[in-house]
Amino acid sequence: MSRLALFCMACLLICAPALAAAPAPRIGFYLIDNGTLPGPAVLSIAVQTELHFSCVGYQLPTTARVSGSVIDVRVGEVKPPAGDVCATAMAPAGGTASLGALAEGTYRLRLMQRGAVDAYVITVKSDSTELTPNQGKFSTSFFQACYRVPAGAAHVSCIFGLDARCAEQARRGSPTCETLFADPAVAALPPLESRPGPFSQSWFNENGRRFAAPAFEQLRPIVSSKRYHDSEGCLFINVHSGRGESFNNRTP
Repeated sequence: MSRLALFCMACLLICAPALAAAPAPRIGFYLIDNGTLPGPAVLSIAVQTELHFSCVGYQLPTTARVSGSVIDVRVGEVKPPAGDVCATAMAPAGGTASLGALAEGTYRLRLMQRGAVDAYVITVKSDSTELTPNQGKFSTSFFQACYRVPAGAAHVSCIFGLDARCAEQARRGSPTCETLFADPAVAALPPLESRPGPFSQSWFNENGRRFAAPAFEQLRPIVSSKRYHDSEGCLFINVHSGRGESFNNRTP
């Protein structure tokens, strides 16, 4: 055997264990409470790496199991985008898992990866879910409070195009976001009580306006009417409910 072959074999023996032992990127996570009032919390956990990769779509396989007051979440190894489709942008690897419906109480969350375990506390209340902050071996959480909303409440987001074509349409009298929110039927809807944190999954966006129940169904005939239908791509109105349902002015 040549000296070169012996040298290469030695490198493999020395380098391979080092590569295998390379630390996984640290992860952060947050909760999504898609429950409504009244009713139990309906939780999911979203996990992502602190490290950003050169492609959008890197995956972090995540599974969850609830047994009594203990929630076990297992996080796998980072995997490349499905089908090796690489959308050019910097983004973390991510994954989600459903925890299902949880009654009020205190739960111990055990986040597991590569044999390491980080422990957190989740408190489910009648109107919200709280995550206690902690700095773990491989993960980090910050204080989070997710507030649930009545099932029939509505979050309305509205976007109107800024280009010259849309400006000309508005000048001719086409409806805009200002038109929508000044509409007497919309202006008469009672606002949702203000809360100090994010709402359920469809309510993370702070932009837009929130209305109390039963505004979701009351808004449907207004937004879906001929007056607000937009086939020109200038006005986009989207309405979400506390249950995660939605409709917009471009879908009949």
